[in-house]
Amino acid sequence: MFNKFYFLLVLIAFTTVNTNAQTYYGLKVGLNASTFYGDVDNKTIKPSMHFGAVAEFTLTDAFSVQPELLFSMQGYQKKGESIIKHHYHYVTAPIMMKYFLTNEITLDFGPQFGYLIFAQSSDGEYEYEELKETTSVFDYGIAVGASYEIDDGMNINLRYYQGIANVLDTPDDLRASNGVIQLSLGYKFY
Repeated sequence: MFNKFYFLLVLIAFTTVNTNAQTYYGLKVGLNASTFYGDVDNKTIKPSMHFGAVAEFTLTDAFSVQPELLFSMQGYQKKGESIIKHHYHYVTAPIMMKYFLTNEITLDFGPQFGYLIFAQSSDGEYEYEELKETTSVFDYGIAVGASYEIDDGMNINLRYYQGIANVLDTPDDLRASNGVIQLSLGYKFY
């Protein structure tokens, strides 16, 4: 169902962009504060980062669509005798609809899809455990946020992503989803 929804959303976005519409391309980098929600005990927020490329297609004076392709380091930390870090690295593809409150400020909303490329835990002493076999490779959910155009292509963005997919693939039917707060600094080439 989500594959059809994703395809339909992309098709609508690209077919509604008229030939007079402005298109911008850019880069972004920023900080992540991520965790899992669900059947994981003693978890805390794990700081990390994300980076990637964006494009923005103006639809009207009030709306634009911004597809992105990001590398996002996510996961969580688990408290115990020592702090164990659970690293889940994704290639993510948010498709954000942007509503312009002013020329500088937008509210952003849209689906996000992710593909897991790395999953591992570490205890801080360089002992690692592979987690990819117990993790679903696909993630999807909803992202909401706001952006502010600082000056001549520079922008800052605050976003929250809530996963809907169960990212755990275990025999005991545990469920967990990603939750990520992102603070990004970007630059659009005009």
